Amino acid sequence: MIVSKDVENALKSQSFIKPKLEFEKYNFVWLEPSIGIKSEEEQEFKHFIKNALPLLPDLLRELRIIEDAISKNKKLDTYLLGSEVFTPMTKLVHGSHHDDYSSSFIIEFASDGAIFVDREEDILVPVREGEDGCYHSQLHLHWQLGDIRIK
Repeated sequence: MIVSKDVENALKSQSFIKPKLEFEKYNFVWLEPSIGIKSEEEQEFKHFIKNALPLLPDLLRELRIIEDAISKNKKLDTYLLGSEVFTPMTKLVHGSHHDDYSSSFIIEFASDGAIFVDREEDILVPVREGEDGCYHSQLHLHWQLGDIRIK
């Protein structure tokens, strides 16, 4: 089972970009080491971010309500909020499906107000042909794109 060359070739053939995104109250800031997004996803990505921005204040408020409720319960507060194993977070996910891969953009909201954007991709890689069909392996890729900041 040699899939590494297929995956390497598939990724090398892609064109990744980091388009500038500025909105009325927010800026999207790319992480320096991020490879960006596929060039054909630019409009989809901009549309997702633009449509998500009006939801940010309400989602952050809901996240803080959850943390406040937990902090009022001393047992939960000590166990959950005082521990690194529990980090309340809200996510917005937008997914696309293509013939040989699916991708998602994910916005994560932390209760401290930080807003992160990630990208995930699942690639189907043929492993072998058999009498009962073709077997595929699914390669899952996840990388950070950047964060959304208030102007």
